[in-house]
Amino acid sequence: MFTELSLPGARTYHRQNLLYEKLKMKEKEVMSFLHNLEMEYVEACKNNQELKKEINLYHKKLVILKQESKKLQADWAIIHQYLVDLNLSCKDEQEKTSNLETQEHQVSETARELGLATAQEESILQNKLSPQEFPAPSPASQSSLDEFSSI
Repeated sequence: MFTELSLPGARTYHRQNLLYEKLKMKEKEVMSFLHNLEMEYVEACKNNQELKKEINLYHKKLVILKQESKKLQADWAIIHQYLVDLNLSCKDEQEKTSNLETQEHQVSETARELGLATAQEESILQNKLSPQEFPAPSPASQSSLDEFSSI
């Protein structure tokens, strides 16, 4: 019985067979690697499409937020101007109130001083005149005297 090794050219066949097997294994590895790359490429394309959709969504949201921001800034500017105007108006009212209080105080002081002066004049006249010469005060003049003395 002859084995493959004992035949002439069998060694060459065996070496070629080993090389062929190695090449077949290498081809399987390369094909598997190629298949994996293709699968990764398909997955990357899907992810890329999803990311593009997400970018478009965020871009739309950004546009909406910018519009809202502009509107809010315009509203804030209106409110700010209203508050400035209101503050100026309030200061004007405070100044008017202060002026009125000052005038009221001055009028009150003047009235009090007039009341004191009138009372002093009456007292001087009363001292100079005798009781018969000084007429009794009328009820109207008496009430005005009471008003000035109460101030």
